[in-house]
Amino acid sequence: MTPPRLVIFDVDDVFVDMDQLAARAVEAVTATLVDTFGDRGARAAARFDAHYDILRAKLRAGPAHDAAEFDALVADIQRWQRGVLEAGHDLKIWSRETMLAVALEREGIEVEGAFVHEAVGRYWAVLRDESRVFDDAARALRRVRDAGAHAHLATNSDGNLTFDAAARTFRYDSEHARRTKMSRLDCVVAAGVAPEDITIGDPVGKPHVAFFERVLADVRCDPVPPETIWAVGDSYADDIAPLFALGASRGFWVLRRKTAPAPERVTVVTSLDEVTW
Repeated sequence: MTPPRLVIFDVDDVFVDMDQLAARAVEAVTATLVDTFGDRGARAAARFDAHYDILRAKLRAGPAHDAAEFDALVADIQRWQRGVLEAGHDLKIWSRETMLAVALEREGIEVEGAFVHEAVGRYWAVLRDESRVFDDAARALRRVRDAGAHAHLATNSDGNLTFDAAARTFRYDSEHARRTKMSRLDCVVAAGVAPEDITIGDPVGKPHVAFFERVLADVRCDPVPPETIWAVGDSYADDIAPLFALGASRGFWVLRRKTAPAPERVTVVTSLDEVTW
């Protein structure tokens, strides 16, 4: 096996523990919804939480996953992101603003941009202030460097959007989205990853090969042969397959709470401690 000279890591739930904090972040949204709308707000909060779970299940299930609830949710997201699509951008499927708008709409609650941004702002404040780097990620970073390889982090933005009240649609500004995501990664920088070693997918992100071409252009090391590049992420389709298309030789599919069949050249792990360099 050719040892790696460049390891490209995903961020959320690979380097940063999102799953654990997401529940507390949803609690902040729930409190806002219940205070404002009572029982209907509680039901909308439950929907908001469920929407995240639906998208996450699709992300981690691999290409064989197909669910009617996912398709229905995406159809609603597309409708609310008409302004994003008409501007020529990809759908921002992970936009919490859109997830909340869909939840409110499904409970018959009028969607108001100021309220959506206030509630979702509380969600992100929890994640920004309480995010931490997994212990095994910190150890993996040290092992990569001890082996003389370079580590680079590649992540999509969080799909931060703004609401156009007149047009009743969400709109997207790539620089705003990039800055907002970077502000959430202070814990990664504190763990020793330079901001220059993080590529955020705005305006083109995962799973597009073009995004990973930009990642490789951003890497702060001498050019390396493709066969010395390894990919580490919690989604085979989004984090690993596009790098295979660019010649990467190995992938590690990080599934911390489940297992799945491993595609060719991929090792499924539940911890980064299981990745051997």
